Amino acid sequence: MSGGSNGRIGRWLALSVLVASTGVLTWPALASATDVSPASGGSVPLTSGQPAISTGSVGAAVKRHRARITAVVISGTSASPAFTVTGINFGTQIGKGVKPPCRETTNPGRNYGKQIYFNDDSTAHWQAGTGRDCIGLVIGSWSETSVSFTLGSWYSWSKGGGGQGTILNNGDPYVMTLKGAHFSGTVAGLSGASS
Repeated sequence: MSGGSNGRIGRWLALSVLVASTGVLTWPALASATDVSPASGGSVPLTSGQPAISTGSVGAAVKRHRARITAVVISGTSASPAFTVTGINFGTQIGKGVKPPCRETTNPGRNYGKQIYFNDDSTAHWQAGTGRDCIGLVIGSWSETSVSFTLGSWYSWSKGGGGQGTILNNGDPYVMTLKGAHFSGTVAGLSGASS
């Protein structure tokens, strides 16, 4: 390699580090560089005052932010709980999920694999929204900072979860998982729930 190529590669690596550490890349920040050699080989002349470059165009140099759950609110009744998960970096949507494998008559919800699921860690120990669970999740809303959902019909069906003791009660320990983030807590505030 010639000295000019090494210089361009060095500037490219320096810019990659800048983007990875700040998450932002704008043309004025690059005004001192004369060219940048992308991984494909060519050079890109830069001038001051041009519009910002999307950090997504830089590729692997951009670090993805992980989801973090800051709170879980479980409201409603023991027979029909509602969940609101708040935090950051949840994304703006979730995939379609799959229908739970158990027989149900109405609104079974969906299972989303490892994207979102709820574990009741009481002595009844049950979970909803993942794998081959019969209790799916019914997503009400999804944003970068908040997700709300209820449980599918198998949860309270007398021949399903309701008939087998999978009922959420005040005092039950739980773990909420959303896009790799985990939040542990104890159920409180449900009306019509035993303690």
